[in-house]
Amino acid sequence: MKNTRSGLPILRLFHSNQAKSNCIFIVGDDAENLSQLFAQENTTHPFAKIYQIVHIEQQYSFKAISSIYHNVITLSLDLSHPTALYKLLQYIENIKYHIEMCVFLPCFSNRTDTIEASIKQQNFQWKKTGLTTTLIAQHVIQQMLNNQKGSLIFLDAAHTEEKYDHLLSQSLSAAKRALSQSLAREFQPTGIHICYSTLEEWDHSNIQQIESIKNICLHLHHQPLSTWTYEL
Repeated sequence: MKNTRSGLPILRLFHSNQAKSNCIFIVGDDAENLSQLFAQENTTHPFAKIYQIVHIEQQYSFKAISSIYHNVITLSLDLSHPTALYKLLQYIENIKYHIEMCVFLPCFSNRTDTIEASIKQQNFQWKKTGLTTTLIAQHVIQQMLNNQKGSLIFLDAAHTEEKYDHLLSQSLSAAKRALSQSLAREFQPTGIHICYSTLEEWDHSNIQQIESIKNICLHLHHQPLSTWTYEL
């Protein structure tokens, strides 16, 4: 009887893990069409929920925003606040969802001349696309490691010589690229795919472009667990 009782917690843990459904984390603005395309996806490995996460400064309790698709949930939160982010991820885990794919969207809206950007704007941009990316990646990977499976996809704005880009944007892009490279080397071949890819433009209303991005994300995610992916 002692062996039976001592085995019950393990059995409960086994059933708890088995009961969890996979979900997608999409981080960034203007992600409605991408979220909806993921929601419509009918593959052999469907995702039960798509969480679209929007950064709102100094909002430490997440708020749900209604969606026209029942399995798409838009949440707003200060993603640069470690405790607030941890509580959100803990909530998702408690309701039996496991983050199997996390997509970071690019930010094109703040690529302005350094002179035009105030210190406050630069600080906000750093929190929104720099600090949040690092914090989310750290927390999400912890969940993925439990299942030895998952995908982190960093989509970024391409920088060209013809365009004078904000120096902070260039620094943030370099930091995200370095982060993805470091994560790819550390967690390969543990079943976690890490990919960094740049886009010349981001038009959330261009369904053809968004469809292509969705297909690329799914293609990367469905690669064999031993596949080493870093940059496209």
